[in-house]
Amino acid sequence: QGVQEKTHTADAVTAAIVDTLKEVVQEGFPATRVESVLHQVELSKAHRSAGWGVDVSTTLVHAALQGYPTTSVFETTKIMTQLRAILAEDGNKYFESLVEEMLANQHRLQHEMRPDAQHPDALADFENNTQTPQLAAGADAARVEEQTAELKQEMDKKEDLSILPNLKVAEDVPAAPLPDPRVDLLTHERMGRWQNVVVPTNGVWYMRLGFPIAHLSPAELKQLPLLCTLLGSTGAGGLDYRALDQELKLCCSGVGASPSVATEPKAPEESHAYVYVTSYGLERSWERFWELTTKVLTEPNLDGADEAVRLRVQNIISMTATDAINGVVDSAHSYALKQAAAAVNPHARCSDLLNGMSQVAYLKETMSATQQEGDAGAAALTALISDLRALAGKVLATLPGAKLSITTAAPLSPAQQGTVAAFLDALPPAPAAFAAADARALSAIAALPPAPPSEGMTFVDAPCEVGYVATVKQTGLSYLHRDMAAAEVLLKILDTKFLHKEVREKGGAYGSGAVSSAGGADGIVGMWSYRDPAPNNTHATYGRCLAWLREPGNVSDDAVNEAKLLVFAGIDAPKSPQVKGLREFLSDLKMDDVRAKRERLLSVTPADVLAVAEALLGEGWHEPARAAGGEGFVQASAAVGGEKIYAALQGSDAKWTKPAAVTAASA
Repeated sequence: QGVQEKTHTADAVTAAIVDTLKEVVQEGFPATRVESVLHQVELSKAHRSAGWGVDVSTTLVHAALQGYPTTSVFETTKIMTQLRAILAEDGNKYFESLVEEMLANQHRLQHEMRPDAQHPDALADFENNTQTPQLAAGADAARVEEQTAELKQEMDKKEDLSILPNLKVAEDVPAAPLPDPRVDLLTHERMGRWQNVVVPTNGVWYMRLGFPIAHLSPAELKQLPLLCTLLGSTGAGGLDYRALDQELKLCCSGVGASPSVATEPKAPEESHAYVYVTSYGLERSWERFWELTTKVLTEPNLDGADEAVRLRVQNIISMTATDAINGVVDSAHSYALKQAAAAVNPHARCSDLLNGMSQVAYLKETMSATQQEGDAGAAALTALISDLRALAGKVLATLPGAKLSITTAAPLSPAQQGTVAAFLDALPPAPAAFAAADARALSAIAALPPAPPSEGMTFVDAPCEVGYVATVKQTGLSYLHRDMAAAEVLLKILDTKFLHKEVREKGGAYGSGAVSSAGGADGIVGMWSYRDPAPNNTHATYGRCLAWLREPGNVSDDAVNEAKLLVFAGIDAPKSPQVKGLREFLSDLKMDDVRAKRERLLSVTPADVLAVAEALLGEGWHEPARAAGGEGFVQASAAVGGEKIYAALQGSDAKWTKPAAVTAASA
């Protein structure tokens, strides 16, 4: 994929593949490589995701269609034992023999795809010469208008769904939440308290280690996701990245890291930010995992003088930036929500720095800087590696507020607890500046600079013919606020009853929705559209939400019942073992809080929904308005699309702007 024909022909690529396969037959697979792959297969079969039941059902259907015993789906241990016996018998030559058989088979199909430089012009000619003349013809135009009127009339009809089977909240939703699993609290001198969650795990353990990051500057927050990507990917503790990857796959799923911002459940003006390091593995690999993780976190290979490290870092930057840029269009509705929310809330602005358009722009700028020819590119790469090494020292330490959770099938034994204690002892202590800091203060996000005025209605230039439009409003409602339950029901009604019909069915968008935590921050109501051919109409539709809600019969008992079922479908959805027992660990939510929120959701009435709608969705709420004092917006909007979409938006009364930073990210 992505082969440049000027330097490599298709035949050269095919020859390289065949030569590699021949080399495998002659030299064989390394025994440790084979063992690591087998371990990963065993681990993937033992791991239970939230959708495990659906996955098994799909596999059973496939087995039945292919005609082999469906019971084989559950015989992983038996099959792995048989495979290991075969490998032991033929000296690990079994896989090489399969490759040899493949090479001997001359029935091959080579399919090539090449870009056509004339395709855009040909497409434009097709549209101009085929579609436009047909619509311009009088008879055709009249027919289209007639069919359009009929379609609108059909869409405006209210369907009678009373004959369909349905669920009832009072009958089908439990009044009480599921009980919490067993959680044992343990202590460590520098870490403070850490926890051991005990739930059935099918022989797998799960680890989640959190380091507070809110003491970082905005520039350092932008660099943080790249540091997370590089952890374990450049080698550590004297092992190069290939050797480290091999060792990790022999004992665990790998060591991953990602930043997270969570709003306080009782106070939306407060939030806490962490980098979470996660992994899971089989019980037999416990000791080795902690040894390797110690190396990854305390001895990351970020040596700017090592040419192999420099090349590896540059390759990862290129891959990460390319994936981020290519992913803008696929997840543009999410980026639009984050971009809009960043203009109204400092916590959402932090999320934008970490995984929004600001992060995409940073990755693109970094890739361009490090790929410059000559000394300029080399100097930029050296400076970046130095910054990342310093950033690792500021983050990967037992700062006040750091926390650890381990999930196991049985309580940790004293020996296992000792292994964890040794790991925590090996982590660097907090720098002197933070040694005496309060844990909550160190992880609480400080106020970031207010958004510039131009970000009230932001347009992100992207290579696509459709648009993605989001609008948000800061409401001040926390997750546990007494009105948040009614607000969540309200947004589900708007999503399924109004936006779906107006934006998707009538407007032609592929998707639409409404959320109560736009940009990852509670208390920010947001609406979005996906692959939207008429974004200016959609933005106007957002402003008609309250008028629709006021119409008699739209907020009925049945509508509220359906909305509640959707809310509880998310709350009571199956959860994998790795996230059970983490509610209080991640968000400080107590069981009493969960029970109270559930009771409020169950008691929401149509009158409650209408009262909250009047408070949240006042006339013109989707238009940008400054907060008191001019510090940030109360409402903001963002759109992603190409020049046609921008022109359409400019044709409306709204004043959309294209900030250079985010436009450059997707250019």
